[in-house]
Amino acid sequence: MGAKSHVGVDYKGRIFGRLEARAPDPKNKKNGTHWWFMCECGKYVSMRMSNVFCGRTKSCGCLRREYLGKYRKDIQEFLDMRHAVELALSLVDRSKPEFKSALTQIDMLAKRKQS
Repeated sequence: MGAKSHVGVDYKGRIFGRLEARAPDPKNKKNGTHWWFMCECGKYVSMRMSNVFCGRTKSCGCLRREYLGKYRKDIQEFLDMRHAVELALSLVDRSKPEFKSALTQIDMLAKRKQS
């Protein structure tokens, strides 16, 4: 069975993720049928209907920016914590085994938190 054709199908008003279909984009005919969508954030974008329909595209890009912002915040918290431990270790006797493994344990905790 071939790919689904989106030509001539009226998707106006349908919601796909954060995108609401508004109107076909007659100017953008390359690589399949394109539609104008309004994202929940208020931005209008022209997207390839097949990407939106199958779920590959869920927003205008705001979803990715939100995710990356949260990820950057988590990374910054980790780096701040690691810096505090390095500072504490610089003030104590590093020859003791419990202090040598502290940074390794923090790295392992951070990896578990990310997965």
